[in-house]
Amino acid sequence: MVKYNVTFQPDGKTVTVEKGFTISEAAASAKIAIDSPCGREGRCGKCKVIVSAQNMESPNEAEDRFLSDEELSAGYRLACQTRILGDTTVTVPDDSRLDESKILSAGTGQAIELQPNISKIYVELSEQTLENQIADLTNLKRALKMPELAVDLDVLRRLPTVLRESKFKVTLVLSGNRLIGIEKGDTTDKKFGMAVDIGTTTVVCTLLDLNTGSEVAVASALNTQAAHGADVISRINYSVENERGLDELGGIVNEVIQQLAEKACAEGNVNPDNVYEMTVVGNTTMSHLFLRLPVRNLALMPYVAAVSDPVELKASQLGLKINPDANVYVLPNIAGFVGADTVGVVLASALHESDSIKLAIDIGTNGEVVLGSRERLLTCSCAAGPAFEGAMITHGMRAAPGAIEQVKLDSRPICKTIGDEDATGICGSGLIDIVAEMLNLGIVDYTGRMVPADDPGSHASAELKKFLGVSDEYGPHLVLSRSNGREVVITQKDVRQVQLAKGAMMAGVNILINTLGIKPDDVSEVLLAGAFGNYIRKENAIRLGLLPSFPLEKVKFIGNAAAMGAKMALLSREAREDARRISENTDYVELATDPNFQNEFIEAMMFPGE
Repeated sequence: MVKYNVTFQPDGKTVTVEKGFTISEAAASAKIAIDSPCGREGRCGKCKVIVSAQNMESPNEAEDRFLSDEELSAGYRLACQTRILGDTTVTVPDDSRLDESKILSAGTGQAIELQPNISKIYVELSEQTLENQIADLTNLKRALKMPELAVDLDVLRRLPTVLRESKFKVTLVLSGNRLIGIEKGDTTDKKFGMAVDIGTTTVVCTLLDLNTGSEVAVASALNTQAAHGADVISRINYSVENERGLDELGGIVNEVIQQLAEKACAEGNVNPDNVYEMTVVGNTTMSHLFLRLPVRNLALMPYVAAVSDPVELKASQLGLKINPDANVYVLPNIAGFVGADTVGVVLASALHESDSIKLAIDIGTNGEVVLGSRERLLTCSCAAGPAFEGAMITHGMRAAPGAIEQVKLDSRPICKTIGDEDATGICGSGLIDIVAEMLNLGIVDYTGRMVPADDPGSHASAELKKFLGVSDEYGPHLVLSRSNGREVVITQKDVRQVQLAKGAMMAGVNILINTLGIKPDDVSEVLLAGAFGNYIRKENAIRLGLLPSFPLEKVKFIGNAAAMGAKMALLSREAREDARRISENTDYVELATDPNFQNEFIEAMMFPGE
């Protein structure tokens, strides 16, 4: 098989790949994350790179569509479409990289009693004699007064040596009633755990002191599985269509978690060997990929998971380089695409204990909605799509420096960007602001149509109308920013993407309200969870119809509640048991089979009147 060398700049990394590999595949081999929200299908044009050699196939239809003549002349290609036919050098521009986002790691949670699953007990054992020839394990059990103590084989093999080298003065590490470690001397002051939230877009890892319950360090990063698609369906398809796709996606997220664990331990000055447990939340697809469980059936009716129960296994089984005997506890799923992250949201918000009816919404690529109280909880998954993450939007991007995050339309568009840098694109919160502002000025009507500048329904000033236009490249559009020769616009197509996303979320909310047999006024609070939900302006979300028309005082932000749920499960066995009950007792509503969904969705796509 013919192979070629590909060097990536400015990283200076060189990999050898087989002839015919795409640049995206070579980049993945070099561990360089190139943005590809469409799952490398040539539908988004986000993976632009500069190729120095010309021994490549001619640009295909997708590249002709997304790349200008000037860009093609300068060597620009789409990484997912260009196949390697010789040694080459590829420059990956900053705009095409998966960079750190505005990742939300904090969240609100309930006060809990510190009662971790992990315990450490220091013991000084009596040495055996000819008159008292009891086995080492029996000696431990008697000292602990735990005749039912279970022990892992690896620990049992180390037991005799550690006991004698420490002169029978040891610290025992227990996970519940199972002995998972034995250490020389008294190490009871060193007891740590990690709580991990695997999001479709981001991963957050929190290091906690299990003796005090205090947070030691937090590390976060993008989920680089996104190189294989921005949404869960794209990743499911990748795992099914590629022989080693499941292992590859599982390996990617495990590597991200490992890097974050190392970063958090370094920041907190904690030895990874003293991390004895990890709790994990994620939607059903993410937790399955983390465990390398088949995900094919999640995308096929009747959308069945391999497991909904909690899963426990050793860190060594996943290749995680914390204490190899550490217990990894994956919280339970509910059903379909509603996973452990939603269980974490309910746990952190105490929705399952509420006397009044509350609505919790986690807005994202895979949006989840939970409605109810201690009497009954309903949930559903809304395929909002990746628009609010910046994908499938003409100049969309994640919440990174240069992203427009707030917009006000006056005599001109007034845009605030992350980091106050020159605008390079639009993130989700900015997208909501823009469309809401366009609605308020009649630039967009209730059907989502961008009206002509001279339309009598438009209230835009004469100065602002100068920023409206129609072109072959964009169709009807509004120019938000021009700087350094770069133009950022919002187009008619972008508005339609917003309608699809918000329509799916709103239809899910309405169906749960109807299923529970209540009216919107019966909802006492609306809890917005997740990174995206915490950066939007709630009045604009209501203006779009992304949220029902609730009084603003009812809408509250609760941060990364899924991550908070993972932390609660790490610190409290009672919280862990609550999570199990939430999973078992929450009723899942499958929108795909609901006879009212199509009508609700079509109606929810329309924008509300003022």
